[in-house]
Amino acid sequence: MRFNLVMAVWLPTALYVGAHWGTTGVALGWVIGYPLVTIPCFVRATLRILGLRARDYLRALWPAASAATGIAVTVLALRVILPPAWSPWLHLGVVVLAGAVAYVAVLLLAHQVRMQEVAARVIELTRVRHAKPSPAYATAASDGRPRLLLISYHFPPDAAVGALRWQKLARYAAERGWGLDVITLDPACLAHSDPSRTEDLPAGVRIYGIPVRRVWVERVVELVWRLLDPSRPLRRLVGQPDARARSARPHPESLARDAMRWRPREPRDVARAYFAWLEYARTWRWARAAARRARQVIEAGVHQAVISCGPPHMAHEAARLVARRTRLPFIVDLRDPWSLVQRLPEAIASPVWFALAARYERRCVDQASLIVTNTDSLRNVMRGLYRAAASRMTAVPNGCDEEEVPPSQHGRRFVIAYAGSIYLDRDPRPLFRAAAQLTTERGLTARDFGIEFMGDVRTFDGVPIEQVAAEEGIADFIRTYPPCPRARALEFLSRATMLVTLPQDSDMAIPAKIFDYMQFDAWLLALADDGSATEQLLRGSTADVVAPDAIDTIAGLLHLRYLQHLRGEWPERLATDPRYSRREQADRLFVALEAIAGVPPRPVEEPALVCAAS
Repeated sequence: MRFNLVMAVWLPTALYVGAHWGTTGVALGWVIGYPLVTIPCFVRATLRILGLRARDYLRALWPAASAATGIAVTVLALRVILPPAWSPWLHLGVVVLAGAVAYVAVLLLAHQVRMQEVAARVIELTRVRHAKPSPAYATAASDGRPRLLLISYHFPPDAAVGALRWQKLARYAAERGWGLDVITLDPACLAHSDPSRTEDLPAGVRIYGIPVRRVWVERVVELVWRLLDPSRPLRRLVGQPDARARSARPHPESLARDAMRWRPREPRDVARAYFAWLEYARTWRWARAAARRARQVIEAGVHQAVISCGPPHMAHEAARLVARRTRLPFIVDLRDPWSLVQRLPEAIASPVWFALAARYERRCVDQASLIVTNTDSLRNVMRGLYRAAASRMTAVPNGCDEEEVPPSQHGRRFVIAYAGSIYLDRDPRPLFRAAAQLTTERGLTARDFGIEFMGDVRTFDGVPIEQVAAEEGIADFIRTYPPCPRARALEFLSRATMLVTLPQDSDMAIPAKIFDYMQFDAWLLALADDGSATEQLLRGSTADVVAPDAIDTIAGLLHLRYLQHLRGEWPERLATDPRYSRREQADRLFVALEAIAGVPPRPVEEPALVCAAS
C-alpha cells in the first residue's frame, strides 16, 4: 500500500518535471525516477520475503546485463562504422541483427555453464510429463523408506544371466532398509522371460520397462538396400550366410581386438563399422528414454543414489545423465569389461565400437562416485587406465545365493553339463576332443557317458553343435536343450556329475554360472588360463582349472573323475566356502554405497513377499 501511494505521487511528478524538456525529458523522468523508488522497495521488501540476498539477485541478473552491455557496445560501434549513405532501414536491420548476435555470443562465451543448465531445464520441461508413470511390476509397497534407482538392461522377468546379479542384490538392499526402482527393458521386448523371477524380489521393488526403438538411419539404409539389391539381406556383408551354407562352410562369429583395422580393405569392414555405430545408436536411444523415465520416477528427498549395471553398457550413460540432472551420487556396476573387452561379435567387430566405448566409458568414470567391477583383475586394470579415479574403484564379485536348490542326483551315467550360451570364443571342441579320448579308451556308450547343454547353444562359429560333435567323433554323446526358466535350469544342473565352463573371451571376467555350479555336489571343471580371473577365484578350491588348449590334461582329468564316479566319490559343494557367499559381497557393496549416500534406517522385520502386476 505504501509503495503504491509513493508511486502515485512520485511518478507523475517525475514525468511532469521532465515534460519541461520535451519527449527526451519525459523518457529521462521515467528511466531515472521509476528505479529510484522501485529498487529500494524491491531490495528491502520483496527480496526479504523471497529469502534472497541482493548479491544473489544481481548475480542472477549478470548474464542478461552483460549481454545487454554487449548489445550497447555493438550498436555504438556500428553507428561509427556503417556508411552514412546507407538507408535508415538498412542501418536498422544491420544494427538489430548484429545486436542479437552479440547478445547470444556473450551468453554462449561468457556464461556457458549457466546456458547449459538453462537448456537442460528447458529440455526436461518439454519432455518430462508431470504424471508419474505406473510400474510394469511392483512388489509390496514400502512407503517412507529411502530408495535407490537402478538402470539395468537386464532385470526380472528377463531370463538372461545378467538379470540375476541385481535380482539377488535387491534382497540384501531390502534387508538394509533400501527400496529399489528399476528402469529396464520392456518385458514385451524380451527374447526369453521368466515371470517366476519376480516372485523372488523383496517388498519395495518397482520395475519400469522401456522398449527398444529403431533409429531412423537404420530404416533409411534398409530401404535403400532393398531398392538396390532386394535379393540379399543387409547382414550378408558381415559374413552370415544362409542355413544351407552354414553346414558346408564354417565362419568366425567373433574377432579378436587385434584383428580389427581402421582402414577398410573390403566391403565387410565398412558394414562392420556401420553396425558397430548402429548398436550404440540403438542403445543410446534406449538410454535417453530410460533417463527420461528415471527423472519421472525420482522423488526429491526419497531417492539417494543412481546405480547402473551393464552390459549393455549404455545403461551407464543413462544413469550418468540422470545423476547429473538430479545431483545424486552415481554408482557404476560393471558386470563385464567395457572398452577393455578383448573380442566382439563378428558383425560389429570394428575399431568404431571401441572408440565409442572409450568415449562413453571415460564420461561415466569421470562422473561416478563409485565404480564397481565384478573381478579384482578388471578393477586393477581399470585403476591403471583411470588413475584419477582409482580410489573410487572396488571389486564386488558375484556369489552363491542363499536359496533352495534341488539335491544333486548321481546315477550310473557320468554327465558333463553346461548351462548358458555358446558365443564369441566359448569353444566346446577342447572338451569334445578330451571326451572323445575318454570314450574311445574306455569303450563307453551313451548309457555310460554324456555331455548335455542347456541354453542358447545351437551353433559355434556358424556350425551346429551336433555337427561339431560329429566332426570330433562324439555325436552320440551330445544332448542339447533350449533356454528354460531358472527352476528347470537348476534341476538340469542337479543331474550332472561334472559341471563345466567353456573358455572366456576375457581373462578379466568370471562366468556367473560358476556360482550356480558351486551349489551342487558335482565336480567343477573350468577351462581357463592360468592367472585369469576365473583361475584366481577358484585357486585353493577343489575345482579343476585347466588351460583350454591342454587337451591331454583335460582327458586325463576326465579319466580320474570318471573312476571316482564309479567308486561313488563326489566332492562337497563349494558354496559352503564363505568367500564365495553373495551375502559377503553384497555387504561390501552396500557399505561402500552407504558411505556415499548415507545409511538408511533398518526395517524392524523382514518384509513379506508379494508380487503384483500393475
